[in-house]
Amino acid sequence: MGLIGQPAIPHLIELLGKIGTNQYRGLPQQGFYKKNYPLPRDLAARTLIKIDLPALKELQKVSLQMERERLLEAIDAMGYIAFYYKESSSEAVLLKTYDKYSTDPLIIWKLLRAFQGFSSIKVQGILEAVVLENPNPALRWEAIRSLGQLGHKISMAVIEKAKQDPHVEVRKMVRLFLHSFLLDIER
Repeated sequence: MGLIGQPAIPHLIELLGKIGTNQYRGLPQQGFYKKNYPLPRDLAARTLIKIDLPALKELQKVSLQMERERLLEAIDAMGYIAFYYKESSSEAVLLKTYDKYSTDPLIIWKLLRAFQGFSSIKVQGILEAVVLENPNPALRWEAIRSLGQLGHKISMAVIEKAKQDPHVEVRKMVRLFLHSFLLDIER
């Protein structure tokens, strides 16, 4: 489908965040507990995902210049494609976005979710730092989920901090997504 859909990519990128009203407008109140990558709510993002790698290349070129609403959906599309196609070329763009929007919780949440498709030490360090230092529980539980999806060896400090977290969703997420790591450590 990718090659057939290529002419539509610029038009779909323009439509990101503009079709329907089902896009995230704030942080979720509970975690996503499935072990797959969540399908974006945005219809244009879903269509770009079907076009796959050609769409990813175009999203990478323009994402840092997008307005916020489009960027939120572009992050979902890039993360989804990276996760399912094992394509890490968008990592640099997403890391720059992380630095540029460090004070925007919704963008950071979407980036943390997208990071589950990237296995670099840099991404793992960001995810672990969020668990250890971030005051926002939605960001902590999403970082835990991404760490669990990556399957890396996670530091004992991160696991212990997550197990003792004051927020129930964070503790639920650590039980589900870091369970295998906890079992190995507790034996």
